[in-house]
Amino acid sequence: MVFRVGPEWLALPTSVFQEVTEHGRVHSIPHQRRGILAGLVNIGGELLICVSLERLLALGQALPGIPPRNVYPRLLVVNGDGRRVVFAVDEVQGIHRFDPAQLGPPPATLTRSAKTLTEGVFSWRDISVGLLNADQLFGVLNENLE
Repeated sequence: MVFRVGPEWLALPTSVFQEVTEHGRVHSIPHQRRGILAGLVNIGGELLICVSLERLLALGQALPGIPPRNVYPRLLVVNGDGRRVVFAVDEVQGIHRFDPAQLGPPPATLTRSAKTLTEGVFSWRDISVGLLNADQLFGVLNENLE
């Protein structure tokens, strides 16, 4: 599944996804304004933890001057290690297959946290997409949310 957070295109294996939904209101949690916890979101009557991938991976904001397109922010509900969490993303492109043999090494320009969680990079529509390692991502989430 290919999606964009800020200026970065990322991907995760489809096996971790449970739902893609419209961007809803993220309710802040008192005294939790730092770190990766963005707040709580109501998904089908269930309150789920919303995590900021932007903060976790130390990504920058979207680049100014990019012409607006018809893109819609979404919430991605994922499940790893039995824990359901939500990521707010700026855009979802959908499911795309790629040849694992074409997976290149992560660029040296990635922040340390992003490099640790990135398996590699593949090219999609002339865009570099960082493939996140789901096991490592959920390990970091579990460490930071407990």
